[in-house]
Amino acid sequence: MKFKKGIIQPGMIIHCKTEEQAKALLKYLDSLGYKWLSGEFLTRTTRYYPDDGRTYYRVETGHVITSVSDDVLPVFGKNITELSDLVESESRFKVGDKVAVRSDLSTGLYNGNYLFNEEMGKFKGKALTITEVITEISYRIKEDNGRWIWTDEMLVPVIMPLNNLPIDSPMSAVNVLGWLKAHLADGIMVALFGTEFIDHIFEDFTAEEIIDKITDYEIAHKPKREKIEYGFRIEVYDSNGNLWRGDYYYRNAKAKVESLARKAAMECAIQTGKPATWRVLDSCRVISEPIQGIVKKYNGGDVEGECPRCHSFLDGAPKFCTECGQALVWKKPGDDQMLD
Repeated sequence: MKFKKGIIQPGMIIHCKTEEQAKALLKYLDSLGYKWLSGEFLTRTTRYYPDDGRTYYRVETGHVITSVSDDVLPVFGKNITELSDLVESESRFKVGDKVAVRSDLSTGLYNGNYLFNEEMGKFKGKALTITEVITEISYRIKEDNGRWIWTDEMLVPVIMPLNNLPIDSPMSAVNVLGWLKAHLADGIMVALFGTEFIDHIFEDFTAEEIIDKITDYEIAHKPKREKIEYGFRIEVYDSNGNLWRGDYYYRNAKAKVESLARKAAMECAIQTGKPATWRVLDSCRVISEPIQGIVKKYNGGDVEGECPRCHSFLDGAPKFCTECGQALVWKKPGDDQMLD
């Protein structure tokens, strides 16, 4: 949150609607040398009242700050300054912007430090209007009467230049005019539409043609998202406590994984001639979309490799990286034949 220079003045009463706003304000005032009336640093406590939206901060002379509730506010007058008036706008959305809820959000999960609940999920597929910018990443909307706090991670912009576009269109998450301006300098707009003038594009192409061209380009250049799943990790240790083997398994019953761990521990004991121990870890993240491992050394059945994701050294040709859980496939050097 970036505050306007020289904006803080003695006698000012600043309203913070959330404790998040209060923390940002006090951190800024602390950097200017302000303290609580008691002499305590502002960053030690917010002195924020439990009821959301009832806390005000009064700037006293001598670089002192006091916390005021709305119960005693009439004593100080009615000249209230909202925190949003003190900061430079850096938010993704502005008041009045049309937005939509991301279609891939799941309820019950936090997005940008705020919970996306079932009631909020009912707004999927609807055009929403920003009525208040709380912080650079959080907002309130008209359609729920300002009840919930929405974040950048929950919302996408709705097309304004082509506002007849259905909300569930693939391009509803892209402001067409903004997209064209962003790609004017890099030549992509010219390559797609054959002109460097945006006005000519809207004259020569229909809205559907423009959207189809941009959609095709975005799909072709969309970064591939990692497919994250959760499973088990078995770890086998030799008699000296050194990790002898670490493997990931997912879509397997825990009993089967434990059986595999016991078998691996027996192999360790046979090879080392000493007792071995094992354990199974639950809820371990694996990246189940496989990528090709880097073979560093291949000598018949002996393989030494590297995970291209985290660059960890791997002994053998494991199906998952023992460090980051990335699924791996292996090919013989100079050959397309897969290694088992």
